[in-house]
Amino acid sequence: MPGRTPVLMSVIMQATGFSRLARAGTTLLLLSCADSPYHPNGPPVPIATAAELSVLVSALAHDSLRGRRAASAEEQVATDYVATLVEGYGLSPTAGGSFFHDVPGHWRSIGTGSVTVDGSALTQWTDFVPTLPRTSNATLSWDAQAVYAGNFVTASQQLPPGVDVTGRAVVLDGTNGPLLVSLAPDSPLATAGVVFLVAGPVSDQVLPFAQGRRLLAAAALRASLAAPVVLTVTRDVAEQLLGQTLIGMQPGHLGLRTTGVIQVDVEPAPMRNVVAILPGSDPAVADEYVVIGAHLDHIGVQPAADAGTDSIFNGADDNASGSAALLMLARHFADQPTRPRRSLLFIWFAAEEVGLVGSEAFTHAPSIPLASISAFV
Repeated sequence: MPGRTPVLMSVIMQATGFSRLARAGTTLLLLSCADSPYHPNGPPVPIATAAELSVLVSALAHDSLRGRRAASAEEQVATDYVATLVEGYGLSPTAGGSFFHDVPGHWRSIGTGSVTVDGSALTQWTDFVPTLPRTSNATLSWDAQAVYAGNFVTASQQLPPGVDVTGRAVVLDGTNGPLLVSLAPDSPLATAGVVFLVAGPVSDQVLPFAQGRRLLAAAALRASLAAPVVLTVTRDVAEQLLGQTLIGMQPGHLGLRTTGVIQVDVEPAPMRNVVAILPGSDPAVADEYVVIGAHLDHIGVQPAADAGTDSIFNGADDNASGSAALLMLARHFADQPTRPRRSLLFIWFAAEEVGLVGSEAFTHAPSIPLASISAFV
């Protein structure tokens, strides 16, 4: 940024992760820092031993933390561990007095659903399978006339001439190939009341995914998009909707009326970043921040692992290693008799593995003004 001295900091890592670094006996080194007492061209400064790194990585990647999945109790334990350490190093919390920065999120799953075609009820999970939308709406409903839209295969393709989907129950045949449906505001399907995707019989492989819960967070959580409901249905149900066989049917054919209500079950999904400050030593620039970050979460446990196999994704390299390095950097700078001129902001981000959720939440509701950040490492 104009008028501000950028900070360059890097560490020597002679392998891809600190689990291997520890075995190799490598020491974490600070190469240079233009905003510190160290000369950029001076010798590397050791800040942590292999043994110290091994202790931290082993703790964060321990089986008891079950892969530190986003919004899990184990991820909360990991954040407690990191916050306790940085407090012991002498770092300060942000303005709210806490080392934690809340990351809003919800677990969402399909609840009960009811669908009728011309007054006749269909059976959930057999005749139709609802698709969980990426919006914050808890109830999805429609009352619409069916219209056949043919084989709609790309998000950019226009609907067939004469096909009006506004407010209607759009039937798309996906049995002859892959089907890509876009429900973005500029999609041709955005104004539909409901979308029925014609597929084969519901399989045992589809149901666990469709009935599972998924995380909604970040910008998607704040959105209440007027997107249509999407359901996959059997060919029999599609022909019931349209009043005749799909063979030879032309796009634009109008069918029967359908109504439906799909409930989305919502549970809290608490997540949090860990944020710590080391105040700068120069009053002239101490209100400027250099941010140093790493993500703390990993991907959890493999749910369908065979009996007797290791189902835990421990995440030693991704990213207990980076989190450990960040802890050692925080300790190093806190121990120095002369601190950097600018303040240092250390962030251990939550929920990176599910879409950079923790970092998005921080930039949306930062603990410090974003304009005060001079650099991010």
